[in-house]
Amino acid sequence: MIRKLSLLCISIIACTGCSLKQKSYTIGIDPSWFPLDLQGRDARLLAFSHDVLSEIARLEKIHFKEVTRSWDNLDLGLREKKYDAILSSIYPHVYEQERYSFSDLYMHTGPVLVVKNQAQLDFSGTLADREIALHSKDIQTLLISIYPQATVRLYPTLPAVLDVLLNDVVDAAAMGRLLAIFYIQHLYKEKVKIATPPLNNAGLRLITLHGQHNGLITAFNRGLANLRTSGTYDTLVKKWGLDWE
Repeated sequence: MIRKLSLLCISIIACTGCSLKQKSYTIGIDPSWFPLDLQGRDARLLAFSHDVLSEIARLEKIHFKEVTRSWDNLDLGLREKKYDAILSSIYPHVYEQERYSFSDLYMHTGPVLVVKNQAQLDFSGTLADREIALHSKDIQTLLISIYPQATVRLYPTLPAVLDVLLNDVVDAAAMGRLLAIFYIQHLYKEKVKIATPPLNNAGLRLITLHGQHNGLITAFNRGLANLRTSGTYDTLVKKWGLDWE
C-alpha cells in the first residue's frame, strides 16, 4: 500500500510539473517590415509587436522566443521550420492560404483616404466627379474598383500628393494607414485627417505553415481579443504612437 501511495504521489507531482511547464514557440520577425513603407518608424512597430506578443504570452500562459531575420530570409526560415511562426504583412489571398495559416490582424496597414481637416465628404458612394491623388501604383487598381466614378491620379512622391490635396487640386489622397498616421502626427498635424477605415484587409498577422500550430493561432487570436476588450491594445497603440485620434 505504501509503495502504491508513493508511486501515486510521484505521478501527481510529475503531472503537476507538466502542467506548469509553459508551451514555447519561436517567432521570426523582420525588423524592417519590408515591404511596408514606414518612413524610418520601423523600430516603433517592432516595439509595439513585441509588447503585443508579451501580453498575449502572459494571458495565454505560453512563451514566445523572438528571432530576427532579414526580409528575404524570413519566409524561407518558416518553410525550413527554423521557427514556428512569423509576424508578417503577407496578404491572405486564397493561394496564400494553401501555404499558410493566418491569425487575426493585430495591426491594420491597408490604404486609407486622407482629406483636409475641414473637409466634409461622403465616402459611402462612388465619389463621382471627385479626384483622388496617390503615389503608389500598388493601390491604384483597388481604388478604381472601390470608387469607379472617381478620377485617380498618380504623383511621383507622397509629399507631392499631400501638396495637391492641401492646395485643393484633388479632393482626397490615398496612402498606407501607418504612413497617414505618421504624417498627421508631425508634418501635417491639424492640416489633414484620415477619412475612411482601411480599404482592404492588409496588415500584420501571426503566420504559420498551413495546418501546423493551430493551437498557436487559436491562442494568439484569443489573447488578442482579450487585449482589445480590456483596453490594453489601445494603450499599447498610444504608447508607440500608432494611433491618430
